[in-house]
Amino acid sequence: MKHYLIRWLPGALLAVCSVIPLAAHAQSWPSKPIRLVVPYGPGGPSDIVARVLADEMAKNLGQPVVVDNKPGAGSMVGTELVVRSPADGYTLLLTDLPVTIVPHVLRASVKYDPVRDLEPIGLIGGSTLGFFSSESMPARTLLEFVAIARARPDGVRMGSGGNGTLTHLMAEVFAQSAGFQMTHVPYLGTGPAIPDLLAGRLDAMFNSYLAVQSHLPGGKLRALGVASRARTVELPAAPTFAEAGWPSVSVDYWLGIVGPAGMPKPVIEAVRNSLAKALQSVGVKEKFQNLAITAAQDVSGPALRSAIQADSERWGKVVRERNITVN
Repeated sequence: MKHYLIRWLPGALLAVCSVIPLAAHAQSWPSKPIRLVVPYGPGGPSDIVARVLADEMAKNLGQPVVVDNKPGAGSMVGTELVVRSPADGYTLLLTDLPVTIVPHVLRASVKYDPVRDLEPIGLIGGSTLGFFSSESMPARTLLEFVAIARARPDGVRMGSGGNGTLTHLMAEVFAQSAGFQMTHVPYLGTGPAIPDLLAGRLDAMFNSYLAVQSHLPGGKLRALGVASRARTVELPAAPTFAEAGWPSVSVDYWLGIVGPAGMPKPVIEAVRNSLAKALQSVGVKEKFQNLAITAAQDVSGPALRSAIQADSERWGKVVRERNITVN
């Protein structure tokens, strides 16, 4: 018995000692400010959402949540920063669907896999992409737009937020599904494309309701459709693409919070619980309503993991089939 105890004791002590730092870390977390990285510039929808949530989550966690904008390479700069950070819960990423697209477009440059290297913490919610045409485009419906596009030898001019962005890929999917030619005109973000859309230098583009809402009441822009499963409260007269006959032109645009892979489970749960409480607050609900964002019903990590996996596969296939690059 004595020899057995001697052999067993060192291993047991090692196991206990290895657990103590993790438990102590989880109990003391957070003991300093938390950094919430946004992989886009300030002022955009993701940045606004991050700042709305940061204030509320800070109240729940008892530490400041500092929003840190790290734009560049279509979200690669900010995402890689988080992937390379210690998995201690003090550096998080406000991610969205386009983050799953970038590795497929920037194949040689990206050194991480969003499915493998990011820890899904929780879904925030989502919003809808609309399809908006210029006042000079005679089409009043999606069917009329497609008829005009098919009749033009050079097709139509469609803007986007840049090569390989979600707005670009949606335009590619629409053109392929409906059988018309298009000239893709990329911009450095969807915002800079709007003046050209208003001036008629572009025929149409996919964009968020938030980005174009001020131009809709006067008829400067028209909402021809929405790329969602059902009609939206913001654009009730705009049909879904499925209603018009193109069900593949649909996307569930989501936002979520992730961290570096390997974060301690208690820390993951603490962040997730803080997010869930923030989404239930009256202030966040009101601000999300103004932003046309629907809060997630299922905030869980598995729900976010499923979204990341599914969209990585779907949009990776589109990028390969259409041979889309950043050049």
